[in-house]
This record gives sequence, C-alpha cells and structure tokens, in this order.
Amino acid sequence: MPAGSDASAACLQPRRTVVASSVLRQRLLSAALLLPPLLAIVWLGGPWYAALVTAAALIGVDELYRLARAAGRPTLRWPGLAFAALLLWLPKLAPNQPWGLLYAIFALLGLPLLLVRPAPSVSPGQQGRLWTVGGALYLAWPLSSALLLRELPDGRSWTLFLLLVTFSVDTGAYAIGRAFGRRRLAPRISPGKTWEGAIGGALAGVAASALGVMLLALPVVRVEAAVWGLALAIAAQAGDLYESALKRRLGTKEASGLIPGHGGLLDRLDSVLATSLMLYWLVLWRGAPAA
Repeated sequence: MPAGSDASAACLQPRRTVVASSVLRQRLLSAALLLPPLLAIVWLGGPWYAALVTAAALIGVDELYRLARAAGRPTLRWPGLAFAALLLWLPKLAPNQPWGLLYAIFALLGLPLLLVRPAPSVSPGQQGRLWTVGGALYLAWPLSSALLLRELPDGRSWTLFLLLVTFSVDTGAYAIGRAFGRRRLAPRISPGKTWEGAIGGALAGVAASALGVMLLALPVVRVEAAVWGLALAIAAQAGDLYESALKRRLGTKEASGLIPGHGGLLDRLDSVLATSLMLYWLVLWRGAPAA
C-alpha cells in the first residue's frame, strides 16, 4: 500500500470519530426532547395514546411509500394509507380473534416479496401496488399490538416495559457496536451492524427486562424476565435488520430526516414493530385476559 494511503486513512479516522460523536449527540438530544412527551402519552392512555400510535403508523407507512416512489415503484398513497388505518384498527375492534396468527401467516407469505427482485415482466405499476399493500401490512398490523397491549390489565406498565426493553436493546447495540464492533453481522444488509453490537443489545435487553419487571411490579419471575428480555432483544434486532433490508432494496440509508440523529419515524419503529407484537402475545400466553 502506498504511503499516501496510510496518511489518508489516518486523516479519515479522526473525521469518522467526529461524525460519530456528532450523530451520538444528536441522538441523545432527540431522545431527551421526545421521550418525556412520549412517556406522558403512554401514561395517559385513552385517545391520546391511540392518536399517537395511529399517527406513527401512518407517518411510517407514508415514509416507506415515498422511498418506494423515489425508487420507481409508484405506490397508491391515499388508498394505501386508508388500508393501513384499517389494518391498525381492525384487531382492536375484535381483540379476541387470532390476529397474531393471521399476521404471522401473511408476514411469512407476503412481506419477503418486497425484497424479491421483480421479473422483467412485472411493470412498475404492479410493483407499486405490491409495495402499497405490503408496506401497510408491514407497519400497521404489528402496531395494532401496541394498541391492544395498552388496553390489557396493567397495560400502562406493560407498554412502559415494552419501550424500556426496546430502546435499551437499540441503545446497547449501537453503543457496544460503535465501541467494540469488529465482526460484521449482516454486511450485505447493514454493514454497520456487528456481532459485538448484537450481543451488547441482547445483554441490554435482558438487563432492561429484569429492571423493568422490578420497577413496574410486573407478575414475571426473574428467570422468565431474562428469557423475555432475550426474546425481545432478538425480535428487536431482527426487525431492525428487516427494515435495513427494505431500505437497501430501495437504495437508501434512512427513511427521512424527521428525527435528527435517528433518521425517519420508520427507522425508530422497525424494532417496535417486532417487539410489540411479540410482547402482546407473550402477555396473553402468560394469562392476561384480552382487552
């Protein structure tokens, strides 16, 4: 390697460190500004919480549609948003139905289609319709679990527990990955994610689960709390990777610049989509009656 290459690498390294520090400051500032109102709305519940989840789902779907349109897949925006609202509220109108099983079936059969490279015979309009339906299904249906979770007995505590574990996993994976990450987890999907970060996120999830159960006085024993924390950590990171794969498929890095340091709302919802669905059904399996 020429000597000039070493010099260039040495110059770039401090620059990357400065950029990483700037992004971290932006992330912390955004969290400090947004977390208090978010926690207040979760605490209040009722129409305030329902409006927040609905707005988050529709904004996230709209961000995905904009990315798809920019990549040459002309989505049907308003019909798609209406379909997303239906998917979001339908389980809440009939909470005793097996929506989780139905979603799992549709997810296994339908969502991977968004990542498949279309055949030459598939027109851009047909691709757009696929992204219209698939995008609404991907975002709105899992978030219906966040609505149902808040309506359960101790729903406020379970929702706070959900946020604590999910955000801890994201933060732990980001911090440990930045500090110690060497081995890439999924280089073709998200080159910045590492095995060290994934392990850090898992450990943070287990610790946050144990802490949340204790602070919120949830009816979960210690071993169960650790298992739940690990399961939610795996779900959160799988959700993050899936969203990264969607963005890579569309040729972009961030959904938008809505939240400084974090990207778009879609970038913040990716983990919650998986963890809210998993936690709701874990709590029901544990014995809590449906709303």
